[in-house]
Amino acid sequence: AAQATVIIDARTSPTDIKTAVAIGPALATNPETGALKSVLQSEKTTATIEFDATGTQEIGDKATGQVKLSVLSPTATAVPAGTQLTSEAGLVFTVDSSVSIPASQPCFPSFCAQSVTASISAAASGTKYNAISGNLSGAPSGASAKITGETAGGTEKIIKIVLQADVEKAKAQLVATNNDEAKKKLQAKFEANTVLIDDSFQAVPATPTTVPAIGAESKDGKAKLTSEVTISMSGVSKADLSAYLKAALEKQLDKDEQRVYNDGVSTAKLTGFTQNNSNTSVTLTALGQIGPKINDNEIKETVKGKKFAEIREELKKIEGVNDAETKFSPFWVNTVPTDTKKIKIEFKLQDESKS
Repeated sequence: AAQATVIIDARTSPTDIKTAVAIGPALATNPETGALKSVLQSEKTTATIEFDATGTQEIGDKATGQVKLSVLSPTATAVPAGTQLTSEAGLVFTVDSSVSIPASQPCFPSFCAQSVTASISAAASGTKYNAISGNLSGAPSGASAKITGETAGGTEKIIKIVLQADVEKAKAQLVATNNDEAKKKLQAKFEANTVLIDDSFQAVPATPTTVPAIGAESKDGKAKLTSEVTISMSGVSKADLSAYLKAALEKQLDKDEQRVYNDGVSTAKLTGFTQNNSNTSVTLTALGQIGPKINDNEIKETVKGKKFAEIREELKKIEGVNDAETKFSPFWVNTVPTDTKKIKIEFKLQDESKS
C-alpha cells in the first residue's frame, strides 16, 4: 500500500481583497452581485436591574385658614374659587370655594362696606405657610382681604420618586451589563465553520416594567427595571465565504498562466456591520495567494514511478516552482507508486515579493 506526497515549493503572490458586500439569511452567495448568505442567531431573554430613584417630590400638608373679604360697592362682588391672595411676605394662598361679597348697605351718613368669610389654602405645602396673619393683596374689584386669626396645618415631607431619566439610564445599563454573557451565548449557537461578525451583535430592550412606576414613590430610594431583551448576531459559513473569495480572486488572474492557491478564508474578516431598513452590509477583507498555473494531475503523471532525486529535477523545470520534496509511506518505500490515486500533491506557498 505504498503512497507518496509531493510537496511543491511554488512562487506565489499575496493578493488583497477588500470590498463591501450585502449579507442576509435570505440572500444567495453571488460574487457577481456582491451578496453573501449569512446566518442569523437570536433569542429573547428577560433581565432585571436595580437602580436609584433620583427625583424628589414635596407631599406635605398645606396650611389653611380663614380670610375676611370686604368691599364698598353698590353691587355684589364675586370672588371665584382659586383666586390668589398674597401675604406681605410674598406667600400665596388660594380661595377654596367661590363666595360673593354682598352689596353695600345704607348706613349713616352714607353706605357701609359688607364682608364675607372664605376658607383659604396655601399654594404649596410647608411649615413656612403657618402662623400667617394680616392683610392679603389680590382680591378682585378693590376688595380687601385679611386673615382672621392665623393659618395653620402646613407640614413638610419630601419623598423619592422615579424619573423618566432614571429609567432611560437603567435601560442602557441593563443592556451593557448583559452584553458579554449574551454574546457568548449566541456565539455558542453557531456552527464551528462560521466566521462571526462581531459588531453585528445587537441587544434591543422592549418596553420595560418599572417598580415603582415613573412618578411613584420609592420608599428606600431604589427601583427595579425588568425588560425583555432581544439579542442577535450574524455570521457567514466558511464554505460560502471561500466560494466568494475564490471567485473574487479568479477575476484578477491571467487564466492561462495563473491559479488560486489560497482563497484567504483563514484570514478573512467581516467588519463595519451596517443595517439600514432591510439592507445589511459588511466590509470583507482577506489576503489570498495566487501563483503559476500548475496542474495537479499533470504533476502526478510526471512523478509516478520515479525516485526522490528524479522528481526534484523534473519539477524544478516547471516555471514557478522553486523546489520539490517527496514523502514516502511506508518509510521503506523510495519510489512513487504508478497508481496516481496513491499520489497526493501539496503546495508550500512562498511570497515571491520576498524572494
